[in-house]
Amino acid sequence: MEKKNLVNALMQVIREEDPRNPYTDQEIARQLHISRSEVSILRGENAIEDSRDRRKARLISAIESILLEDPTASVRVATSLLNERGFRISRNGVAGLLKNLKENLDEKTDSIVQKNSYRKNKVFAFEPLIGANGSLKAQVELAKAAILYPSNGLHTLIYGATGVGKSQMAECMYRFAIESKTKVLNAPFIVFNCADYADNPQLLMSQLYGYKKGSFTGAEEDKAGLVEKANHGILFLDEIHRLPPEGQEILFHLIDKGKFRRLGETDLYRDAQILLIAATTENLESNLLATFRRRLPMIIELPSLAERPFIERYQIIEKFFKQEASRMNANLVVSKNVIKALILYEPTGNIGKVLSDIQVICARSFLKLIARPDSTIKIDVTVLPNLVLQGLLKLNLFRQEIEMVVTEDLSIFSSEEVIPECVADTPYLLPREIYKTIEKKYKEMQYKGIDEEIINRIIENELETQVYQSVKRIRKDKSKLVKNDLERIVGPQIIEVVEQMILIAKEYYQDIDDSLFYCLATHLAASYDRLVQNESIKNPKLEKIKIQHPKEFQIAKEMAELAGDRLTIELPEDEVAFIAMYVKASASKEMVPQNQVGVLVLSHEQVAQGMATVANRLLGVDHARAMEMSLDEAPSIALNRTMQIAKEMASEKGILFLSDMGSLVGFGKLVGKELSMKTRTVSRVDTMMVIEAVRKALMPDSNLDDIADSLQAGQLVDKGIALKHSNPRLKKAIISVCLTGEGSAKIMADAIEEAIVSIHEEIDVITMSAIEERSIAQRVESMGKTHKIVAIVGTINPEVREFPFIEARFILDGSGITSLNQYIRDGGFQISESAQEQINPQIVLADQLIHETTTVLKSNMLSKRECIEKMTNLLHEFGYVTEDFQDSVYKREDLTPTLFGGGIAVPHGDPQQVKKSVIGILTLDEPVLWNDKDYVDCIFFMAINEYYKAEFKKLYKITTDPYVLKKIKECSSFEELREVIRNA
Repeated sequence: MEKKNLVNALMQVIREEDPRNPYTDQEIARQLHISRSEVSILRGENAIEDSRDRRKARLISAIESILLEDPTASVRVATSLLNERGFRISRNGVAGLLKNLKENLDEKTDSIVQKNSYRKNKVFAFEPLIGANGSLKAQVELAKAAILYPSNGLHTLIYGATGVGKSQMAECMYRFAIESKTKVLNAPFIVFNCADYADNPQLLMSQLYGYKKGSFTGAEEDKAGLVEKANHGILFLDEIHRLPPEGQEILFHLIDKGKFRRLGETDLYRDAQILLIAATTENLESNLLATFRRRLPMIIELPSLAERPFIERYQIIEKFFKQEASRMNANLVVSKNVIKALILYEPTGNIGKVLSDIQVICARSFLKLIARPDSTIKIDVTVLPNLVLQGLLKLNLFRQEIEMVVTEDLSIFSSEEVIPECVADTPYLLPREIYKTIEKKYKEMQYKGIDEEIINRIIENELETQVYQSVKRIRKDKSKLVKNDLERIVGPQIIEVVEQMILIAKEYYQDIDDSLFYCLATHLAASYDRLVQNESIKNPKLEKIKIQHPKEFQIAKEMAELAGDRLTIELPEDEVAFIAMYVKASASKEMVPQNQVGVLVLSHEQVAQGMATVANRLLGVDHARAMEMSLDEAPSIALNRTMQIAKEMASEKGILFLSDMGSLVGFGKLVGKELSMKTRTVSRVDTMMVIEAVRKALMPDSNLDDIADSLQAGQLVDKGIALKHSNPRLKKAIISVCLTGEGSAKIMADAIEEAIVSIHEEIDVITMSAIEERSIAQRVESMGKTHKIVAIVGTINPEVREFPFIEARFILDGSGITSLNQYIRDGGFQISESAQEQINPQIVLADQLIHETTTVLKSNMLSKRECIEKMTNLLHEFGYVTEDFQDSVYKREDLTPTLFGGGIAVPHGDPQQVKKSVIGILTLDEPVLWNDKDYVDCIFFMAINEYYKAEFKKLYKITTDPYVLKKIKECSSFEELREVIRNA
């Protein structure tokens, strides 16, 4: 095409473009069949602006009109409104223009408000809050009253479960304060999460009130706190229940007098006029001081999602789908049944959980858009998570009400985005880039020729894991909790120094293991104490470390110099060598032999990944892999995925398949034959089996057949294999190991003695150094003559395969203490193989697990709820379970009741809520309805851990024997019942 014609064609394309969304050079090039650079040259030669400049005037005009209606509009709100008006624009494109226009319009604020006097007759602040004129109307009226109360409003406490919208209510109150002119246009709205500083009142004070230069180490200049920043505005304190009593008392003077001092000031009081809004999920009576509650006169309780009407739940769901349609830039058609399921299911995290589930649903469906780019995404029940799908089971109960709300499929266009005011910032929300990531991964795998169904499954699994792990991580940041625990043990100064030392290590090893933090913190604290007390530090491997690990020694030297400066001590070379050993251990990629027996866990539904994760975490490795097959998935597809994982795991020693049941049991042989690799399969997998398999697989001399044979023979983890010949009268011992036997080992020993020895007085805790000439295995063998070894804990795994090893980090965060306590209490480490063979499960069942106090015979109870509450209260009353056990029973029953034939129910709860194993038995005169169609008259309440699984199998065998079951139901006394079970 001639240049003149090209220019005419270019002008024609630009004339026909949407002025709200002008074509980019790339889009024009595609239409004219020329390169992008040619379009740029043509534009330049003919003084044609680029797409951004062509749109700028119209965009500015649209933003100005938004600010005329709402001068406080945020970037989120403005972006949403612009998209509704036909612009395709991101928040980044709006942010700069909005900021500049707001600054220009500040001078015209009075005239803007006058021009929009109609706003006096209509309140816009609460419009984003679904239910503001419905189920939340009373709460909204209270919120308005709190803001309008003269002269500065009423301090307010918002109360409700996680995810009900407390933050959104607080932000709406702020917007109403601006709208009603009780606060000036640019009044601050400061958000502070109390959980971040719950255990450090001094740090809390410095954050809230600021500090004076020199008031503490590191206070190098005066600094204003959040209270000053919130002056003449609103201070929103989220998770107020996380403030300790002294933290609550800190606020008294500010609330009462409107005065405060910066930390370090003694003679100057500062004024601050703030309105305080606090939020909590916890019981007000037990978590807040009465004197503090009195200072928050306005209490607003928000209902859970289950208490909201169906129409509001529908509106919430519709809003989230609109939001996701915009994020995906795609049109959606959501089937009626999907909407019904989302309305009727019971999300544990209320509105926030609904959002995360809708994101999973949309992301699964997004795969279809990649495969067929021009199609509208149709969302049906096949992409629903299992928990959401459960909602359809309630359809018969609410069919009439639901049909009035959901009359047709929900159609959504991508331009309809409505981003929630606050929900968009909840921990449930995935980043916008997630869809780009999905698209990239899809295309990569498609390019490699991977089958579309397999691609979909892989991405679905990754995505779902990412969502739920993200929520878990933000709800409960485990590493942060551990750091808080460590801070109480070693002090904040050591924590701060170690964090700086880690930064040095990461300059050389970017992916250094997190365990270095825990090891260094405890070790440095012990070393510091020794040096302060003029005690020497001796490292017998100093010269060897200098020669064999010069890089690590040099890194450790830098770290030691920093620590010495901060702690005002000089760390000797012996200590530098210890630090080098920790650095080497944490950074080494060869700590575990490269060629090991692979462990692949297979299960139906979402079970395998959990078991593999637990095993990997407890053993401090990333060895076990998992493959989960959904119930509606074709075995051939699952087999293909298994083949792919096995290829990635390829090992000369072979792969051990641990499967639950059904077709998965045969996958190992098929994979072995197809890939010409050695495989073995062990079925009926459980978590303990996975832990034991991984532990054995990590041993240098591990052998596939030996591991499989030992698992099949019932040699499960740590049942005392090494104790066959030990003297039962020997005193038990736990061995605590670190490099020196003086630092981390002593800290762990103290923690164990405080938590365990006080309960089990017959246990010794013995510290041990890892660097003596005699190996730990030799010293443990010698100790076996005087003690019965229960477990080894430490910063270094001594690889003594006969005994369980628990990492130091798990002792310090409390989870390892819990495990130790439970195993000691239940005898998990004590039973030898020979003793196991002699134990009759029926005798254990009758004499140890069934008790007269937890047995109720021939009862006249009338409902399932009455049965559950009576028996779980009984188990709690006699100390067998925690108070939360009842809730966990209800959760499992809601998910899927456990029923055997012959009118038997076996309700059970979370094993973590079990203090002491027991089986409660309830027989009824008349059967009760247990689910929609099944009646039961004999109920076994299981509160047991995995140690008693042989007894559970025996119970199952007994209860499926019609003759024995009939005898049990006929029993009228406990002795009679016990005899029936003994003789079954």
